Amino acid sequence: MATADRELLSRPARNAVRGLMSDLVAGAIGEYWENEHFTQDPDFTPGDGGVRKQLFDSYAASVDWTDDDQVTRALRVFESMLRRLDRESRKYGGNGLPADTVADLREAFARDGCHLDDELRLHTARVAHLTVHADALTEASGGILQRGRKTHARHPGHQV
Repeated sequence: MATADRELLSRPARNAVRGLMSDLVAGAIGEYWENEHFTQDPDFTPGDGGVRKQLFDSYAASVDWTDDDQVTRALRVFESMLRRLDRESRKYGGNGLPADTVADLREAFARDGCHLDDELRLHTARVAHLTVHADALTEASGGILQRGRKTHARHPGHQV
């Protein structure tokens, strides 16, 4: 389970997509990020890589990688980029993204609980945090909780 400070999508997964940005036009990079309501980080300091990779980085720097909603939106950005790269390759006589590239992407995303399918769509296995008020529990589950509380009160050093 992710803690508040744990990134939900790792740097290796992000870098796997970043590595392909040299083949995508700069306008599309910005467009896909902005379609999901991301903006460039105004405090971003460019690092290594060409203009397109730095453009990608400037948007990625604005994402809170510990926030489920933002990561979900960023995954849609990545999916759109990958599908565009695949279409562009086919448009100009290629066979889409190379099989070894797709395999590398799948491996990188799988480490974070994501699956990249054959249509280059990303699926996550993350489950949102479950918040249930005790009053909303059924009577039976409430009884189990009550027994747990009583047991803990009698034996405070034991885990219930």
